Amino acid sequence: MQPKTTEYIKPDAPNYSDKEKTDIGLKLAKLVTAKMARDSIKNEFNGMTYLQWFKNNEAIANTTIIRNEINEGMAFHSGTVEQKLLTILAEINRLNLTGEVRVFDKDDDELQEFGIAITDIVRKTEEVEVDEEKKLIRQLELIKQGTVFVQDNWVKRWGTVKTLKGEKFKGQIKGTEWTEGLELVFNGPERNVLYGPGVYLGNIKEFEMKKQPFIFTMKVNSYAETKSRFGAKGKDGKDMWERWSNVPRQRVTIVDAGNLGTSDAGAGWTLSDIDLDMVEEIHYQDQINNEYQIFLNGVAMLPCGFPLSEITPNGMFNVEKQVLQVINPFFAYGRSFIARTEQLSKLLDEMIKLLFLKTRKSIHPPYANISGKVISEKSLMPGAISMGIDPGALVKIGEEGQGVTASEYQMLNELREGIDRVTVSPQMAGQAGKSGTTAFEVSLLQQQAQKNISLILFACVLLEKKVTWIRSNYVMANHFEPIGTEIDDARNKLVNLFRSTSMRTTIPGRGNGVRKIIPVDDLNKMTSEDVYNEEEYSGTPVPTDGSRRRTREELDMDPLQHLYIDLNILKNNKYIFFIEVDAKPRDTSNNAKLMFREELRDIQALQLMGSQINNEGLEAEYALIFNKRKEKMFTKKQPMPAPVTGQGAKQPGGGNVLNDNAPKMTPEAMNQLP
Repeated sequence: MQPKTTEYIKPDAPNYSDKEKTDIGLKLAKLVTAKMARDSIKNEFNGMTYLQWFKNNEAIANTTIIRNEINEGMAFHSGTVEQKLLTILAEINRLNLTGEVRVFDKDDDELQEFGIAITDIVRKTEEVEVDEEKKLIRQLELIKQGTVFVQDNWVKRWGTVKTLKGEKFKGQIKGTEWTEGLELVFNGPERNVLYGPGVYLGNIKEFEMKKQPFIFTMKVNSYAETKSRFGAKGKDGKDMWERWSNVPRQRVTIVDAGNLGTSDAGAGWTLSDIDLDMVEEIHYQDQINNEYQIFLNGVAMLPCGFPLSEITPNGMFNVEKQVLQVINPFFAYGRSFIARTEQLSKLLDEMIKLLFLKTRKSIHPPYANISGKVISEKSLMPGAISMGIDPGALVKIGEEGQGVTASEYQMLNELREGIDRVTVSPQMAGQAGKSGTTAFEVSLLQQQAQKNISLILFACVLLEKKVTWIRSNYVMANHFEPIGTEIDDARNKLVNLFRSTSMRTTIPGRGNGVRKIIPVDDLNKMTSEDVYNEEEYSGTPVPTDGSRRRTREELDMDPLQHLYIDLNILKNNKYIFFIEVDAKPRDTSNNAKLMFREELRDIQALQLMGSQINNEGLEAEYALIFNKRKEKMFTKKQPMPAPVTGQGAKQPGGGNVLNDNAPKMTPEAMNQLP
């Protein structure tokens, strides 16, 4: 019995104006041209289309074993490339690739505290969306595919809230009722890696993303999922998106170069072949003309010429691109790590497969039966006794029974070393080196691996700079908007409420503590004394016996710093953002601690030469690296006694910042210092 297919009534076509018809026709021509340019065979993709290139990289990076009629009995993949890729990814993930925002005003003067505030807000938004995992995903995609597209959006997500009427539910079905409504459950930025084949660039020969004439993203969703975002109705029962009712659920015309001139753009169309009850969703962005459009199965959901600046800050693209290795400056896509190792890894896999077959043949060689009788292969099994068979009836075929030769094994090692030379050594992956390798040779291998990784690390740093820059612009455009109002009893009027941000961080000169970023629309009503009192006494109990109120430090509470942002000044000025990413080990890693100890030894040598050491700075750095509170580890500096003069006086810099067992510099050793 054939299942009955649902038949949907085709909706009416949108009532486009002549201007809209012309505009949609021009945009459709742009989309088809960009799709053809991207999806054609390219030499830069090793004679493949982009989709073939993308799928090939995915298969190799994930050690996908593809079985067919040829290799059905010997499907094999060594996984060498995947192991090398994960080693490099682990090395990059060991570093703290976090963007620091620097802000300059129109006179090119740096606003340091404002930069600290924006950096804290950006990091807070990243913590909320768990960007640590997304960072790993985008770095993996960059190394694997050679080109990664990251999109950042300011998202408002609504959820259905249901409240039971009356008493709590006690298991009774009858009489159980509830009320439901929509509630804002998320309001903030979200960063996502885009599916590469779903991103199209207006000019594939333009390398810089900001200079693209337009871009568009395409994805296919179910009709039900798309309806959850575009099919909401207002209180009057009408569609909130006016043209949602015109979006067809049936298959529509697929537009390509052959039928572009004859297709009716108003009747619905798609650029790909989609099934019934599916929706092709296209988001078109034109930064030059400040235009944005959404097509759902070819139906334009926004007015003609809708401003992109209403969607993204300053009308910029909300999609950023990063390549791993530049193929050439006149091609938008990059070369992947997979492409560098693909041929060598295939040769290695083929060599291992052949040697395995040869070993199998040497253990269980093929025989020719010259007796003219049927002889079971069981007769070759250990301990088998066969009756009536001439011992010379079975003759081995070929001379490969000696197994793998030394020259063949040497060739296998040569291929492995070739892959190590273009990637990373086994020692960097935590594996033991070959016997007889000296410490100097290991050091050289590690240096070579660092050189190979340096360009990959550079690309990852550039990626983090770009995504942090987009996020900083979203913060400036949306974070400081009011989120509500409250009554100010002192002034007897409504005042706006704004988002405040708290970050656990290192406060200069005070160690680990909490920094709060507080936007205000009238900073003049606050005095420096108010700020001081908030930082010193916030959260401390108010005494009722008339005694002095103790400070946070006296109560062993974390240091607190407040940074206030005057929104009146913020909105009336323009700022320039620069992003810095320092590729250094994470602050609390063992490597950072060892480096700090080495730094102390160098400082000690300088101290013995007469340099004056800032102990407070060293204490603050120690507290940061070892994740301790400075005021708990070190006491306040006491006044120094008057210096002793004359014979027997201590020389400047005689204190030991390590311990009494640390080596001391002799005059002879000091003379040998460079």
